Amino acid sequence: MDTLNDLRIQWLERLFNRIAKYCKSGTIKDKNNVCDQIESKIKELKYSYADEQGVLEYTNWILERLRELQTIPTSSEEAKQWLNYTISELEDFPRKLKINVKEPFQVFRYKFVEIVSVSKHPNLSNLRITKVRDNNGTEYTVITNIADVKEGQRAAIVFLPPREFGGVWSEAMFVALNVERPEQIELAKLKELNQYFFQV
Repeated sequence: MDTLNDLRIQWLERLFNRIAKYCKSGTIKDKNNVCDQIESKIKELKYSYADEQGVLEYTNWILERLRELQTIPTSSEEAKQWLNYTISELEDFPRKLKINVKEPFQVFRYKFVEIVSVSKHPNLSNLRITKVRDNNGTEYTVITNIADVKEGQRAAIVFLPPREFGGVWSEAMFVALNVERPEQIELAKLKELNQYFFQV
């Protein structure tokens, strides 16, 4: 496997670089140098040219070290949000490895959900706070400026890196409303997501 140029591994590295900044600044009190261990392992993975099983062994090791970081005192909600997001991305790695990823947007997780509530943002007048629920009953918060979101709608959401809007954290973004299956989403809409890969 071309681990050096693989978009999934590049995504992991981009996300971890953000976590490493929190460790270096002391926001995550990493007294055992777990971040340094992970950084070294990601470099090793990049140049390993391992097969899929080998890549999974690397990513599982990194996942366990990130879970260690979750138990360490952290002085910032932002750092917690990024750590949780990066762990979710690594938990999804086995699925990602089954996909022939050719474009950045293909590394993102997405789900089909039902919108269960819509309310005005208390601090930002042009935004709405929506609660959405997937088929397993898990709820997520999506902050949006889309005017015609309504309770009961089906939608596709994509899990992008966490972002705070006026004191409220958004876990995902709407890709399309009134859709229930992948083939109902326009490819052009998905390609628009490529920009978020490079903004981390």
